[in-house]
Order: sequence, then structure tokens, then C-alpha cells
Amino acid sequence: MSEPRITPADDRLALLAQLLAAQGIDAPDTGGAIVPRSHDASLRAADAQELIWLLDRATPGLTAYNIPMAFRVKGPLQLDELERALDALVQRHEALRTTFRAEGEHPVLSVGESRAIGMTRLDVSTVPAGRREAEATRLLQVQARRPFDLARDLLLRATTIRLADDEHLLLIESHHITLDGWSAGILLGDLAALYNGLVAGQPADLPPLPIQYRDFVAWQREQLEGPRLEELLGYWRPQLAAAPASLDLPTDRPRGNAPAFEGATVRLVLPPETQGQLNALAQRHGATMYMVLLAGYQAVLHRWSGQTEIVTGSASAGRTRPETEKLVGYFANTLAIRNSFADDPTFETLLGRVRESALGAYDHQEIPLERLVLELRRDRAASHAPLYQCVLTMQDARPDTGPGRLPLHGVSVAPAPVELGATKFDLTLFPAERAEGLRLSLLYRTDLFEEPTAARFLGHLATLLTGAAADPSMRVSRLPLLTSEERADLSRWNATAWDEGPAVTVAALVERHAARVPA
Repeated sequence: MSEPRITPADDRLALLAQLLAAQGIDAPDTGGAIVPRSHDASLRAADAQELIWLLDRATPGLTAYNIPMAFRVKGPLQLDELERALDALVQRHEALRTTFRAEGEHPVLSVGESRAIGMTRLDVSTVPAGRREAEATRLLQVQARRPFDLARDLLLRATTIRLADDEHLLLIESHHITLDGWSAGILLGDLAALYNGLVAGQPADLPPLPIQYRDFVAWQREQLEGPRLEELLGYWRPQLAAAPASLDLPTDRPRGNAPAFEGATVRLVLPPETQGQLNALAQRHGATMYMVLLAGYQAVLHRWSGQTEIVTGSASAGRTRPETEKLVGYFANTLAIRNSFADDPTFETLLGRVRESALGAYDHQEIPLERLVLELRRDRAASHAPLYQCVLTMQDARPDTGPGRLPLHGVSVAPAPVELGATKFDLTLFPAERAEGLRLSLLYRTDLFEEPTAARFLGHLATLLTGAAADPSMRVSRLPLLTSEERADLSRWNATAWDEGPAVTVAALVERHAARVPA
């Protein structure tokens, strides 16, 4: 049999089916192609979008779902061309000009005509040099924390802050109801292609999109009916049956009755040697770094909470169809991954369990979390996120690609920090493999945890992972948690020995007392 011919991106699924057939394996049924369709009738928003819409309505001014991307641009940035490129981006992706209007109790998608983005241009170049950077950073934070009006606004905003003729801060913002991590990379890549084409005076090298996001929403709603929905629920019902209603971590402050979204981040880096050991551990057990980190994360959550059943969320790109590969939209899903610590497993046993539960979850990822919550009808407190309160999201392993890259012609562009001060979950772990080591960032709810507590959790995770890399046959209950600083503190606090001199008899003690207190 001849080797299969490598085909363009849109034919990758067919190529996969061909390769599987060559091995005698049936390709999975993915529900048929997604095709453009007429949308004369009102189209209900995707399940994932509906939950965000409800939260937005219940919490006026909510910014936890804003997605800001900030960059420092050095060189002759051409602002007019940048604004024209942003306008072309809105025209290319319908999702960016989709608004949400209520129809009964549900939101429906309303795709508007393409319109100018109206980029905001700010200037701090006249601010004294000693205060200029601080003022630019302040303005960046202010702009990033503006809420979106989901019923009226374009879901793409841009702000430039001029520090000098050849230096700007660029802020590009969207909303999670229409943008996920994969989409952010697409958005920036398309923006760069459009800008570079305008600067060069030639058309951008962007192929036409086979479908738009609302075509996917209509297709997804058709798929999540009948036999396929029952098949998916047949997997998830036993997986989440009798799962704990919540993960009760020790907090610095009591949990309120309503959800809070204020957040902050702590960070640390594990050295390259430990990163290499963890990768080697994953390879020996047919796993991935993601699975090793998820096992470690769940182990620390188990140790901190004392609960034997741990459910965490894990992000999935949700793009199971080739038609969605280059499309901006909210495709991402978060999967509930449950594991048991009832028998105090070794770390390598736990890793095997995590591997199986993760593979099973990703094999059945098509059902949106929101539909799963509705189908399971789990009663829970309003202050808790549904199914899980702690999430792990792996970051792009390559810093030269993905949502941190914006290759504009003629200028140098580097990511700039921008903090929203908001979070959707109690704890969210963001690991990233880098040349300098394994970066661990922990986003935490500031209404529940103080910064030292969050930093201690992250330190315990680093210690446990280091111990697991050294001896994965050790039981989870025996893996070290305390950092070197905590061990030093305990040693100092327990230094309570007191030298009372050589031992003496009771008779001698009586004689001493009699000598001090004569009759």
C-alpha cells in the first residue's frame, strides 16, 4: 500500500481516518462536516456563551471574563494602518461583531454589519520621565478593566498609549464569550498579517474562512441531541456520580453567599533539572507533562482539604472539527476530571489514574460543561463554581507562537504585563514549560486567600513535584510538602530543649529544698 499523501489543514481529519483505516481502526464519528447556512431565524447562543451571559446580567460591571492582551512596541508603529487592520479583523470574523439579545430566558446571536473599531489613542509622552512609565501602566490597567456591554459593543477594543515617538503600549481586548486561548492566537496572527499587508501596500495573505462561528453553534446544537447526547451522558454520569459537592480548602476568610471574582497571582519557577525529571517520569509511564502536573495538583488539593475524592477542571480547546481551526470564537470547554485518594496511592499509581481519567474526559469532550451541569441537576451553593472550584490550564509550550506573539513589520513587539485583578475559580494553576524551567503561576480568589497562603500552596506543589520526580513509588501521604523555609521555621519553633543539669535523686532535691528553707 502506498503512503497517504499529506493534505491541507482542512483535510487533516480525512488523513487521520485514512491512517487509522490502514491499521484496521475505525475513525471516530465526528458528526459530519460543518457548512455555511442561512441564519434567518434566531439562533440561540452556545451553551458555554449562555452561562457567561447569565453571569454578566447578574453581575453588572463584571470584568472577570475580559481578555486583555498587552504589548510594548518599539519602532515606527503606523497607527492608521493598525486601526485599519483592526477594522478588517472585525469584518473577517463575525464573532467579533456579534451581540447578544434576550429572547425569553435565553440569549440569541445577533451578527451586525462590520463597523469601525474606533481605536483609543492616549499619549503620556509629555509626562515627566520619572512618572511616565507608572502613568502608562495605570492607564493600561484602567482601560483593561472597562466592562463590555454584550448587547451593544463590538467585542474587540484597542488602545495605544504613546510613551515616545518610537515607543507605544498596545492593548487589545476582547471578551471570553467570543474569544478563547486558541482564538487569541488566531486573532493576533490575522491582525499581524493584515497590518503587514497594509504597510507593504499589498493584500494580506489570509485564506477565506470556510464557515463562521454561528455555523458552528448551529451544528453543535444539532449534534447535542438524541443518541450522541445520551452516549456522552452515559460516560459522564458515572464519572461524576456521588462526587463531592465542593472542594473545601482551608481559607483565610469565610466564603460569602454570592460568587466573588477578585483575584491575584503568585508565581515561582522550578529549575530545568526538575522539569527534565518530571518529563522523564511522564515518558516512563506513557503520560504527558500535563498529566504529571495534574496528578501533583490534585495531590496537594487532597492533602490540603483532607478529601479523598478530588474533582478539578481542565481546559480543552474544543476544536474537534478542521473547519474551526482558523476561526475566532468560544470553542473552549473545561472538563471535570475526578480521581480518588481513598487507598493512599503511590504517585506513579496516581499518575496512571490521572492518565486514564484525562484520556476518557478528552474522548468525551464534546458536551459543554454548562449542558452537563444542567443534565446532572446538581444542587450547590451559589458561591461555588459548578462541579469544581480549582482548575489547571497548561500554557503554550512554545513562547514564539500562540496568544503572546504579534509579529508586526518594522517594529519589535514584546508582551507587557496587564493584571485584571479578577478570577472565575478559587484556584487556577497555569504551568508553562520554558528554557529557564517550569513556570508555575497560581491565580487565586483574594476574598478567600491571603497572598502568603497562596504562595504557600504553590510552594507545597513545587516541593511535592520535586519529591515525586525523585521517588514516584512513594505514597502520596508521605511525599514532602513543606518548603525549606517552613522546615527551618518548624525546627526553630521546636527548639524548646532546656538543660537542667545532671540528674539527681528525690532525696537530694529534698535536702536542697531544706537547705534553702530552714525550719
